[in-house]
Amino acid sequence: MVSSEKFVAKLLREEGFEAFHEPLTGVEPDVIAFDPNSKRLIIIEVKWGKSVDSSAVAQVCRYSEKLRPFFSKMGFNVDVWIIALHATAYQLERLKECNVRFIPIDEMFYHINKLLGKR
Repeated sequence: MVSSEKFVAKLLREEGFEAFHEPLTGVEPDVIAFDPNSKRLIIIEVKWGKSVDSSAVAQVCRYSEKLRPFFSKMGFNVDVWIIALHATAYQLERLKECNVRFIPIDEMFYHINKLLGKR
């Protein structure tokens, strides 16, 4: 069985990104993907088959607050995503405040293609 992190990384590699998933890197976040040509970097937390919980919100907000400025200083245009089954209205508002994009699992392919410029 392919892990959710490995699947998302593979999908992004097929779209031309360099993508690494957590078991390979040994560190959080679950997936880091970048396009060296456009200098776009995407930090992704994957909650496969799970809803967003308060600890996941706190975690991705930390990525946005700590990693986004670090990689931005290196010239990257940084996005932070969380892919999950569901999020409450409160969690969605909190994610928005942290500049994190929520992507529902059932709409994952649509959103990834749209966000990567494919319609």
